Amino acid sequence: MIVSVVVFFSLLINIVCLTISILNYKRDFFIRWISGILHQSVRISGVQISWCGFNFIIGFQNVFIVNPTTCQKSLFQIEQLDINIDLLYSLFHWKLSPRYLVLSGAQFNVSEIDIKKLLAGKKITDCNGRMSSNLESVENILLWVSKQSNVIAKATNVNYCTFRGSVVSIKNLYVTVSGGTLYHRIIGVGDLSQKIPTRFWFFITVVPNNINLYIKIKNIVFKQLVDSLFLRKYFKNFSISSGKGKIQLWVKFHNGILKSLKSLIVGNHVRLTLKEKCLLSFDCISANLLWKAYVNGWRLLGNHIFFQTVEKGQWLKYNPKIRVIFKNTMHTILKKIRSLFSKDICLLFEKLGYHPRKFKRLYRKTQLFGKLHQFSVLYLTRKEKPYYCLRVTFTDLNFRPWDSLLAGSQLSGSVEITPLRGTLQLKSNVRIDKASKAFFEDSFALKQLDLMTRWYWYSTRWNVAILKLHTID
Repeated sequence: MIVSVVVFFSLLINIVCLTISILNYKRDFFIRWISGILHQSVRISGVQISWCGFNFIIGFQNVFIVNPTTCQKSLFQIEQLDINIDLLYSLFHWKLSPRYLVLSGAQFNVSEIDIKKLLAGKKITDCNGRMSSNLESVENILLWVSKQSNVIAKATNVNYCTFRGSVVSIKNLYVTVSGGTLYHRIIGVGDLSQKIPTRFWFFITVVPNNINLYIKIKNIVFKQLVDSLFLRKYFKNFSISSGKGKIQLWVKFHNGILKSLKSLIVGNHVRLTLKEKCLLSFDCISANLLWKAYVNGWRLLGNHIFFQTVEKGQWLKYNPKIRVIFKNTMHTILKKIRSLFSKDICLLFEKLGYHPRKFKRLYRKTQLFGKLHQFSVLYLTRKEKPYYCLRVTFTDLNFRPWDSLLAGSQLSGSVEITPLRGTLQLKSNVRIDKASKAFFEDSFALKQLDLMTRWYWYSTRWNVAILKLHTID
């Protein structure tokens, strides 16, 4: 019985196909039908009916979404709108019911300011007077499209106006929307039409109260990303003057609030500025970053960080780790470097754009040379006084005399320093060179040295304790 009805309905549709010219002449029914589907007044220039396998498709050319206030000015145009009809549902309910939509050649004008106002529930005006934004007027359409089980938008162009007034053109955007009542999946790919061609991919899953977002961007201009109206508040003391690369982002929202963000970043020729004073330069950088929100703060973890600087044709490579915790208006910062040659410290600071005068003068006089291992710095902001802890293990450390201090060579050991205490361990073959008459008249060598000393601040003075001392001369 059902097969007979489907065959009959198919024959009926074929008869309708033979009367396309009449349908185009009497197309008010389709205009009302599309207007009801899109919840917006429309105009169309033509109607087509076709079959694709067992799929019955009604196509509309040059669909104009009409401004409801003027009823004349079109908000935007869709070159081709194809609606696949659900035959069985249409038969049982005796009305045309769409199964999925294909939009081709649509164009939208979108503004950063408009998006922010729309999210805040404010009225949208224009895009800095340069480009009329149709985001508010097509909001119902976009909302309806996002709720459909199957929608395909291809060859779509978006003119994105930044809050600074510049326009970024998104070309050849291809988006598919699929899902059901409680679950939606959105997949898309597109290009940014600019001097540096940028291609991006995104994957979005939407479930009640939760949104998961994955974005991959190739050849992104970092300055363009950081200067975004939505990210600018997170980078008030941070700016990027140059640099490009690629980014992968995994983002989670709960009830509209950002809960976590994981990223993989690879960049070249990156120039950063901190608080308009400190300029950092990286010839090559890559990092894994994880940001996670808590009830009273957040945490940022960076690992697999790798960056290079070039000096006299040789690449200098570094692999630090960083952890930042913000809790109750207090910051805790932990930085680690697995290994670093001491001779590269001053050069590294110079390449990063950081030039502490006292350190440079000390480094120049002592000619510090050796290798540092597990170098870490912990910094904690506190109301009364900041706290810090520096830890480092070193091997084959050499330095020249400075002021009235001794010189040494082939030193190995570790040191830990805080504002109120410190510990030094030395265990190696060592040579002590004379520094001044205040200490030793001649140089001498120790075959073995095993030393552990500790100093601390107690009451009103510093105290020094030697916990272990063993030497062979």
